[in-house]
Amino acid sequence: MKKQKNNSGITVIALAITIIVLLILAGIVINSVIGDGGIFSHTESSKKETLISEEKNILKLSVVSALEKDSTRQDYRK
Repeated sequence: MKKQKNNSGITVIALAITIIVLLILAGIVINSVIGDGGIFSHTESSKKETLISEEKNILKLSVVSALEKDSTRQDYRK
């Protein structure tokens, strides 16, 4: 029978390098999702901008509606 060469030292080093690379990639992904310039922070800022825009539209419609009602009342008084 042939004796197999023992390569367990190289296998352990390859495993350690693979784990380190995966941890680095996981850190990069977590930072891109949660960090200051991450997806969640952009989502929150766009949500705030959308709410402000909607509030402005509601206010404009309310003012226009109030002006229309006021002009209608003035026409009836004449």
